[in-house]
Amino acid sequence: MCAAALALSFVLIGQAARAQSTIMNVPSTDVVDKSKTYLEFDFLPQTPGPDNGSATTIFNPRVIFGVGYNVEVGLNIPIFHNSDWDPTNLGYIKPDLKWKFFKNDM
Repeated sequence: MCAAALALSFVLIGQAARAQSTIMNVPSTDVVDKSKTYLEFDFLPQTPGPDNGSATTIFNPRVIFGVGYNVEVGLNIPIFHNSDWDPTNLGYIKPDLKWKFFKNDM
């Protein structure tokens, strides 16, 4: 009986929860509206490896532009930095294009 009441309370409390727009870079089907811009900067520090090995930190700035007709274009610039003293940085540019081919707001 107590377990059922506890489970029911979780269900009732869960109704008040609100969704987040981004949860750790989960892809979304939404597109940015025409002439709007979305900027984001991710800073993702990683824990050191075994035996106090090097740790990797990721810096990822991104910009996304809405071009209309349910299309957006974007640019990601991820930079991976290794904590070793030698220069072990890796960065690159990743262009993106997304088209939402079906939209039904009803």
